[in-house]
Amino acid sequence: MERKPTPFIWTSGISNTPLNDRDSRYTFFEIDTKDINKLHTVIDTYREELGSVYVHELINGFHFFNLQMISKERYWSIIKKIKHLNPECPLTVLRLIHNKWENESKYFRKGIVLGLESPELNELKSCIENQSITPLKGKYELVNYPYEECPTCKRSDNIVRKFDFDGFIFWCNTCNIQTIGRTKKRKYSLKFGWIQK
Repeated sequence: MERKPTPFIWTSGISNTPLNDRDSRYTFFEIDTKDINKLHTVIDTYREELGSVYVHELINGFHFFNLQMISKERYWSIIKKIKHLNPECPLTVLRLIHNKWENESKYFRKGIVLGLESPELNELKSCIENQSITPLKGKYELVNYPYEECPTCKRSDNIVRKFDFDGFIFWCNTCNIQTIGRTKKRKYSLKFGWIQK
């Protein structure tokens, strides 16, 4: 499926740092591939180390969640086993809302909890599938964050969506440059005006 960005700049996610225990972690991970061997490597690691995992599909990969609070030391020993599968994975926050790409809502409904019974993961699965994160408030640290980051100043708080001759772009007002990534390019026709690619 072709990835077409939505016009949204901001989304909502869940932090892997528990609200009441800043020295512990939840184990989150993502891979940007549908490679079945990599998928099973991550699932097997979660099940062996933590007993359970909630997995849901993305347009070009998968998200993995476990809501068991563990020490930072144990967390890093688990992550070391799978980090090579996605060295760019930020690990700290995973998206709960399907507003990054057009037509991705069906992927957020393809989730499954594997391994030991986990009421917390079942609740998370239900919230993501129903796009209702209200039941998670007060239990977990929920954050709003932008998709875009300026490649120069590395900030995201001054990113805006604007229209220019190439179509809708995302722009850093601090550095006065276009950010990379979520751009909807258009081409111009003298006969018909703006035509979406």
